[in-house]
Amino acid sequence: MAERRTKEERVASINARQSITVAVTAAGAAISGAFIQASTNSSKVQHVSQRWLTVTGARPLNEELENASVRLIAIVTTDETSRAIKFSYPPGVLWSQVGSNIAGGSYPLPVGAKEYNVMFEGYYKSGDSISTFKLANRNGQPIAMAGSGTTGDQLYKLYLVDPSQTHLKDPVLDVIFRVE
Repeated sequence: MAERRTKEERVASINARQSITVAVTAAGAAISGAFIQASTNSSKVQHVSQRWLTVTGARPLNEELENASVRLIAIVTTDETSRAIKFSYPPGVLWSQVGSNIAGGSYPLPVGAKEYNVMFEGYYKSGDSISTFKLANRNGQPIAMAGSGTTGDQLYKLYLVDPSQTHLKDPVLDVIFRVE
């Protein structure tokens, strides 16, 4: 014979089931909320791409450098740090003859910077001479990066440093580069 429960026992049984249902529903809501929050935050993460300094050539601006060989150093700082990063150009060789046939080179830049300050310095020598002459420019060239585009070709003028004087002479070399 089936046992009859009292009214209090039936109410207690319903309340226990309701408590379990509420607990399971709350746990599911908490898990769903955490998942939605995580996916919302991950969609706010910005994709940061690698940028490159690409040097495409060096063009002489006077007759003295038309048959000269050069060795350049690219010096890059960012808007986030004053630490300079240096790259040697042209890649893979100590000296390269100035002109349109000079090898290009690409160098990785710090990720996430919104602006780069690019400078070049270097040395040149004429023909088979062992004497080298310093090339410099005291001014950096700020390159502001917007979005994922490239800067297009930029020119950076280098001057012959006269060791007997404190000033730079006329520009003698254009370095052609871009940030992409």
